[in-house]
Amino acid sequence: MANEKGFIDNEWNGGRRHVDVLRELAGDSVGVVKIATGFVSPKGLVPLAEATEGREVWLLVGDLRTLQGANHSSDDVKRVLAWVRQPNVRVKALFKTKPVSWNMHAKVWVFENSAVVSSANLTGGGLGLASDAELRQPELGVIARSQTSVEWLDGWFDKMWGQYSNESQRLEQLLVKEADKTGVSTTDAPSDGCFPSLVMVGLLPTITSAAIYVAVRVRQILKSQSSDSVSQSD
Repeated sequence: MANEKGFIDNEWNGGRRHVDVLRELAGDSVGVVKIATGFVSPKGLVPLAEATEGREVWLLVGDLRTLQGANHSSDDVKRVLAWVRQPNVRVKALFKTKPVSWNMHAKVWVFENSAVVSSANLTGGGLGLASDAELRQPELGVIARSQTSVEWLDGWFDKMWGQYSNESQRLEQLLVKEADKTGVSTTDAPSDGCFPSLVMVGLLPTITSAAIYVAVRVRQILKSQSSDSVSQSD
């Protein structure tokens, strides 16, 4: 079967690998990268992190109850954790529990002048990362390049992002737990939160000592005021 550049099937029947298309389309664009997916794994997020380094990324995930896959390395977890903690990376979750429980299952990638609609999740298997084609998941996607199609998919993503989903720190929390399992330091990666940043610059011991000092002084003052009160009543 002849190779068709517009179709993506992880090379099962002549189409391209999802990971190769992701890297190519991200490299050809300069705007915000918008990704919708049902599930994610550290192995699958590494190519996205590498392809969008320093870029603004909006990641919309349907199921963030757990990370998918078990074949990721400690380096994968460390790399993705550092990327997720960057201020230009935003993560939202889209799931509902009432009236019935469901999570978003769509897989859409939107770039500046192109988009992808596919069956593949953002996981190692979904992106076709295995060197042996028979070990890759059979997935099927198509690249949209017409302005009309790209604009429609961009509008679809924006509506799901703005009206139906919520900002979530769950991905970072899952990565931290995974890092703890493998012994990866979670303070090596930059974070928007002040606590990890303070640990990184060595200020935590100073702040802890200051807090203890303040607590002791407050107790001394309260004790002194209490003694004065007793003395006055006598």
